[in-house]
Amino acid sequence: RLLEEINSQSVLSSIDPSQIDRLFNQSVRLDNQAIVTFVSSLCEVSKEEMASPTQPRIFSLQKIVEVADYNMNRLRLVWTRIWGVIRERFAEVAVHPNVRIAMYAIDSLKQLTVKFLQKGELSNFHFQSEFLRPFEKVMGSPAPSPEVKDMVLAILSAIVRDDKTRKGIKSGWRVVLQICDLGAREVNVKLVEQSFAIVEWMWDAEDVFPFLLVLWSEAVKCLSLFGSANGPLEVSRKAVELLERAGKFLGQHGAVAVAESVAHQ
Repeated sequence: RLLEEINSQSVLSSIDPSQIDRLFNQSVRLDNQAIVTFVSSLCEVSKEEMASPTQPRIFSLQKIVEVADYNMNRLRLVWTRIWGVIRERFAEVAVHPNVRIAMYAIDSLKQLTVKFLQKGELSNFHFQSEFLRPFEKVMGSPAPSPEVKDMVLAILSAIVRDDKTRKGIKSGWRVVLQICDLGAREVNVKLVEQSFAIVEWMWDAEDVFPFLLVLWSEAVKCLSLFGSANGPLEVSRKAVELLERAGKFLGQHGAVAVAESVAHQ
């Protein structure tokens, strides 16, 4: 292993760093099949770099982020294939036992997510939900530390509250609710409170409420989870109040309002 390290350092020292960077930023010139193969290979190298329990490296992981950024303007169908590979790799790294590496992966996901959401979403193209799945996978896994899940919820909160990113969210709201569902099931009180803060804000945001109408059953179910006796008392009380508000809305406007909202989305 030591000999391999020495050899790799020797090879690296003989290569101009700018040429290495060029290899990645010129990935935009690859054809549609070649870029998927390139990203897949880069993910495999990343796995090898992190195989060491004592000295995991993130060079290739960093380059995956760069390549994803460079190629984000490709046709959505092509980008879907690229993201399918990247998503699995980042979902693996986000539950890495090394908290520093897990947080790096989550922060990288945040950067890519923000850039993607600012592009908006084409009609009938529900790719946002797939983009947000790695965050859901982290929240649903028992492996990550509370610090890592705390970071996921902080990022999610920032994304939905920021005007630039929120205005681009369409199909992604369903995954936001699903992530908060998982937060409601946490035993860590802080995580429960963070998750509920996101949901509570969504119910109060005028530009988000129409999406809650589309996702009415999921939104009410989410509140019900927070309203259970298992969570913090203050969270349960506020969740019950929101459930009462939801009931009054349905009583005043009926199922027609919900149906019409669905029809217009």
